Amino acid sequence: MVVARWRLVLLPVLLVVPVLAHAATLTVDIRGLDDGAKKNVQAKLDLGALKKNGLTEAEIRQFHTDAERDIQLALQPYGFYRPLVTSHLDHNGTHWHARYDVDPGPPLKIDTVTVQVLGDGADDAGFERIVARLPVKKGAVLNEPAYEAAKHQFETMALKGGYLDARWTEHQIRIDLARYTAGVSLVYDTGIAYQFGPVEFRQDVVDPGLLQGYVTLKAGDSLDYNKLLGMEQALGNSPYFSRVEVRPDREHANGRQLPIVVDLVPAKPGKYTFGAGYGTDNGPHVKTVVELRRLNRRGHRAEVEGTLSGIEQSGALRYQIPWPYPRTDLLTLQTGYAQQQINGSNERTLHVGGDLARLWAGWQYAYGLEFRRQNFTIGLDNGIGHFLVPQGTWSRLMTDDPVNPRDGARLVMHLEGAERSVLSSATYVRADVHGRWLRTLANHHQVVARAEAGWLTTDAFHSLPPSARFFAGGASSVRGFGYNELGPRDAAGFVTGGEVLEAASLEYGFRFTKQWGAAVFYDIGNAMNSFGGPLEAGAGPGIRWISPVGLVRLDLGVPLTRSTHRPTVHISIGPAL
Repeated sequence: MVVARWRLVLLPVLLVVPVLAHAATLTVDIRGLDDGAKKNVQAKLDLGALKKNGLTEAEIRQFHTDAERDIQLALQPYGFYRPLVTSHLDHNGTHWHARYDVDPGPPLKIDTVTVQVLGDGADDAGFERIVARLPVKKGAVLNEPAYEAAKHQFETMALKGGYLDARWTEHQIRIDLARYTAGVSLVYDTGIAYQFGPVEFRQDVVDPGLLQGYVTLKAGDSLDYNKLLGMEQALGNSPYFSRVEVRPDREHANGRQLPIVVDLVPAKPGKYTFGAGYGTDNGPHVKTVVELRRLNRRGHRAEVEGTLSGIEQSGALRYQIPWPYPRTDLLTLQTGYAQQQINGSNERTLHVGGDLARLWAGWQYAYGLEFRRQNFTIGLDNGIGHFLVPQGTWSRLMTDDPVNPRDGARLVMHLEGAERSVLSSATYVRADVHGRWLRTLANHHQVVARAEAGWLTTDAFHSLPPSARFFAGGASSVRGFGYNELGPRDAAGFVTGGEVLEAASLEYGFRFTKQWGAAVFYDIGNAMNSFGGPLEAGAGPGIRWISPVGLVRLDLGVPLTRSTHRPTVHISIGPAL
């Protein structure tokens, strides 16, 4: 019985040992080719698929036997039909090295090019420009990727010009190896050019007049599919519908005009969101949002929001009206209450007001007017103030992915103020600007730069609440210092904030898996009474995790300008931009 048990234990080991003993690695070196041809050769050899299953000596030798043929086939799309491949294969123990010196030989050139556009598109200036600038020309080296790109230009123009029946009647490359030339034939029949007709919305939850604000196409214009997709995306981004389908109705065509049918599936009238998290700036926090998406057929909606954290307790009610242009404009009436306790300061704010948010040319901007009643204590300053505050915010986000961007930039500018003679306890003007830039290099390397500046002018600084003043320090400011720890201090040693703000940051990150990465950073900045004052600096390492709820940053900030200050751990969750 004991012997049998040992056999059961040893059998898997004995089976695995020969496999491990014969496991091998292979490096492949391809020389003599430019980037385009070389990449195609690498894809044809498909070494990655071979590595997934492990390598044996037999597999390596078979790979090497097939490599010359695969290289020759991979070079043909780039016009090289007579390559000379010199191959070498050697090994040192279980490590194998294959080298392929490739002389691509003379390139095969295009001898004849025939291009025709038939149908209504024959007289279209757009197709005429494509033909005039065609990358496939007589006397040029045959390049099949350029040939496919040329075909794609015709197809893209057809979608833009309303040629729904467009088709290739001929598209081919003829290779004559005896003469070592190629002939290209492209014949594209566009059919008729269709136009936009009237738009029909199929739904019964909001007034049709509201939906007309989403229509950016005009009856009689060329039926451009990009405009259809744009309208479909705008309706999909609205809170009213869960599914949107925009399509031309060819069965009810009126001559060249096609009616546009928009099928809309209503979204649920209510949405409830609950979130919880932790950050070193605000401690544990929870947030609840209740959205009432359709209060009436005019598209009015409301939001109720509540936040509870270690430094803030707040609630707000917003009533939103799509106006005057429902697709891009939103009028919001709001009221709320907030209380914040930060570093010995306490601020309680009751606010009521409204703003109009608009979207234009990639910029989002909002103008508003808000009345605030604020009760505050900060250091030796305290008071109860009331302020009628006109304000404006301008922002732009450019990114390839709003959740996990590889490249992008964000710019936010804010301006507000109050006048003592107009329902306000003091006169002030406050402006601030924040910029952030992100770039990914060679897939794994990432550079993030950040800069911010602020300016406040007033003759009653000590009558202003903390939210109107400037502070620095924390996970999104100067790491190595606590949240809002930096700024001028009063006679009792309390940080009371400054009239100007300067801060900047540079960070380098390396992503070693899809979800995990590391970073090093250098931050500098301070809140001061005037520009040109001393700046504090912090630096250190960090860890990055792409979690299901967003980017999690864990940083150890080491203060560089205060030798007696201990390093600070910073944890934050939020988008990279």
